[in-house]
Amino acid sequence: MLSRVILRTSKMRILHNFLVVALCSKVSLANGSVPVEESSWFVSEQRGVYEAVQHQVLASSVAESRLRCAKECLMDERCRQFCYGQTTGQCVLEDASILSGSGARANSCTYYTRQVCNSTYQLGRFGYEFPFPAFDDEFVLDFSVRASGNAKIAFSTDGMKENINYHLVIGQSSNTKTSIRRCQRCPLLYQVPVSGLLSEHEYQRFWLRYDHGVFALGKHGKAAYFEWSDPSPPAIPVWFVGFGSWDRPQEWVVYHRCI
Repeated sequence: MLSRVILRTSKMRILHNFLVVALCSKVSLANGSVPVEESSWFVSEQRGVYEAVQHQVLASSVAESRLRCAKECLMDERCRQFCYGQTTGQCVLEDASILSGSGARANSCTYYTRQVCNSTYQLGRFGYEFPFPAFDDEFVLDFSVRASGNAKIAFSTDGMKENINYHLVIGQSSNTKTSIRRCQRCPLLYQVPVSGLLSEHEYQRFWLRYDHGVFALGKHGKAAYFEWSDPSPPAIPVWFVGFGSWDRPQEWVVYHRCI
């Protein structure tokens, strides 16, 4: 992995509003295409644009510099943006999920959004894919999907579709509902009527957060439209997250750290 940091007088160089902390790497796409060169950097957000929503905080500390804060974000797979206070040195790392009912952000620091690599997954009819390693209790997914409906996110105890304990479906019932069940044919646990979330012609981006039986799902850059807490979550704490399709092929894109 090639790591490159551009410095000027012991400070990070700002070029065309980009905070450059480049990590270049080769990423093999899951659909079998050849490796492509990708890079990760940060975009300085304009005040008034990024302050409208409050992201979930991963960590907060006092950093020596903006460079140090950027490095801490790059080292955490979950980090999608950070806030750095020029006068206070406060460094706040945040993930892709957004808190509901949040107010305006403080204007005492500057926000930087992380540019990330992506992997693409192509599913045929009635297909499942579990591309991630197991996680314990908490998971944040930043993804896009192109589908006419019934885009499924499955939580499995062993990475197999036969052992799914949560079955979350976006665009169910002709792209009019989002629902969750224990399995595909299990009784409905919760659903929200929202029409037109998916498109078979364009990618639609979402974020999903799972935390000890609590689900939050929203469109990219917006607060959650689907929130549900399991009153009796399964006892087995280790999960595998995957995607599933229905009667038409689908394409999924997952945004992640460049490795």
